[in-house]
Amino acid sequence: IYIVRLGPDSVPDSIGHVLDIVRATETSTLIVPDLAHLENHPGRVCDTCDLITVCPEQLWLKAGMNANDATRDSIWLPEVWHSEPETRLRVADAHRIMQAHRACNPLDCPRKAAAFALLADTGKLVPATRSPRERAAARGLPYPTAEPMATSAGPPVDVLQRLLAGLTQVRR
Repeated sequence: IYIVRLGPDSVPDSIGHVLDIVRATETSTLIVPDLAHLENHPGRVCDTCDLITVCPEQLWLKAGMNANDATRDSIWLPEVWHSEPETRLRVADAHRIMQAHRACNPLDCPRKAAAFALLADTGKLVPATRSPRERAAARGLPYPTAEPMATSAGPPVDVLQRLLAGLTQVRR
């Protein structure tokens, strides 16, 4: 872990200087207090590594990263990660949001909805005109029936009791 603090006008290109350190140390993630520290453009950092902003708490994935590129540990981020973007999106930012929110439904995730709308408005994405059921039927593929999902009863009680016992022992 490195903490880099630069004084005003200490280097001509402070973001470039930090990115040089990131490359030299083979850092995978840069954490900054907010996007103002990056002149409100996360794209320059995301070309090199992942970015986490503390306020608001957001994850910006490295450009071009997807599930097939590398194995990643799960990263927990609060619900604010799915909130409406605070600044106007650029097309590159919208692409990154669409990658990071691949599993989100635009009807439930305002951040993905904003990225989706921008990409549709700029012609970078063409929304489907037919439902998934209609597309499957046109290709002769079976479509799953709309059965209610089975609910999980959760872990067995004995597992929960052992977990509680273990946590109680750790506290002592």
